[in-house]
Amino acid sequence: MFLHENSSTEVLKNILKERKDYGYKIFDYENPEIEANELIEFWKTNGIHTLFIPTENSYDEKQEKDIFRLAEANKVHISLIPSITQSNFFLYDMGYIQTQPVLNQARYPLDYYSNFLLKRTFDIVFSAFVLVFICSWLFPIITILIKSSSKGPAFFIQKRYGFHEEVFDCIKFRTMIVNDESSTKTTEENDARITKIGKFLRKTSLDEMPQFLNVLKGQMSIVGPRPHMLAVDNYYKPKIGRYSLRSMVSPGITGLAQVNGLRGDAGDVEVEMNKRVLADAFYVRNWSFVLDLVIILKTVLLVVGGDKNAK
Repeated sequence: MFLHENSSTEVLKNILKERKDYGYKIFDYENPEIEANELIEFWKTNGIHTLFIPTENSYDEKQEKDIFRLAEANKVHISLIPSITQSNFFLYDMGYIQTQPVLNQARYPLDYYSNFLLKRTFDIVFSAFVLVFICSWLFPIITILIKSSSKGPAFFIQKRYGFHEEVFDCIKFRTMIVNDESSTKTTEENDARITKIGKFLRKTSLDEMPQFLNVLKGQMSIVGPRPHMLAVDNYYKPKIGRYSLRSMVSPGITGLAQVNGLRGDAGDVEVEMNKRVLADAFYVRNWSFVLDLVIILKTVLLVVGGDKNAK
């Protein structure tokens, strides 16, 4: 059950509706006023066990205390939802000095040199292997197919933000006809600019293969938040408070968001972007070498089977 809904609760409700395996059934409480007897009756009638409340709400201090008191008395668990427009809860970790809680500035796993060195070594070895044993024969085939289907270069180079928001040239196979909107307009459903071979390359993610060259140059990593067009980043950065957290690690050829279906512009674009950035923020804060291997394995399975969310 949700009390007081905003953009934060909208994202969470969307996730819970899509992921039935979490075991939540959502109930809507229509009365904006908090009537104790009515609220308790609603909980008992519907078997409510969890109450979600955003940290940014319209309740005054007394109303919040009453809600918490009622929930405790009726064995209803309360979960607070931080605002998705604020980044403070991503920047600090809870610590204790004896029994006094304190907030310490967060250090992310890849801030430690040993972790960074492990990831960078793997990036070099893996990308070198792919370029020598796969791209050496695959690139000429794809190049011929692209140039035979439409006029223009085989490769598409676009400026994107990288580590600490340094701009770099991201290399891809060209999947569209040459057009003036490629750096300002995102891909749409059934986009007329995409060529026939381009649809196949996007579906199989083979258009991203040249980015192994970016990895070797140190501009990207095998796994990390996907780099967006500069225009997209510039649009969402002031709208989503923790958006810049993505740049705390190198952008990746594949990422946690992509292997969980959070790519493309399906559905509500604003909600989908919030979910994508939340996944990227989770990756930055919880990186591990095993997590990278799992993402790579899931990416291979998506490439073989085709990604339905690719456009």
